[in-house]
Amino acid sequence: LCKQAIDQLQIEDFLRNEKYQKIMDLNYLMLLFKIYGFQNGVVELNEILELKQELMQLYMDNHNYDKLVSLCNSYGQSDMNYWVQALNYFLDISTNTTKGLLEKYIKQTLDNLFQSESVSPLVLLEIINKSKERSIPFETIKDVLLRFLSKTKESLTEDQRECEGNMQKIEKLEQEKQELQTKAKTYNFLKCSLC
Repeated sequence: LCKQAIDQLQIEDFLRNEKYQKIMDLNYLMLLFKIYGFQNGVVELNEILELKQELMQLYMDNHNYDKLVSLCNSYGQSDMNYWVQALNYFLDISTNTTKGLLEKYIKQTLDNLFQSESVSPLVLLEIINKSKERSIPFETIKDVLLRFLSKTKESLTEDQRECEGNMQKIEKLEQEKQELQTKAKTYNFLKCSLC
């Protein structure tokens, strides 16, 4: 290894040491790392300081797709905006030359957004359709849309069954009401209600 690589590894080890984290001004180190272009140090400090948005932007700027998806997997369950930002990013950088590479990431992003049920598939279609330059093949979003339609159909069928059951109960109650209004009903209790 060259001296520069060894120095970088030593700095990264130094940053990971909690004893030194307490006595260092991490924000000042972040500034120095940015000035001198030490990306590994910037990433490490963003993770230590839990600057998730900064880290996400760094991964986007460096086109580090796997780390971006990993970050979304880590924090996207509690905040779906990470996945929405990733989707917008992948769609923005999608060109004819990178479409095949990015389709995998777009599908993964759409799957996570669909599974969370916090973003409507119609909103996702609106995001995808925002710009003419963002054309992606229908096959990329087809599976997500089919799952959405299937789930919606199941939900509608279940709601319809519930409505039919409620309508039957209402009809039965209407019949009982009609009988009570038109016919005399004799109650024969052999025992009182307290026995």
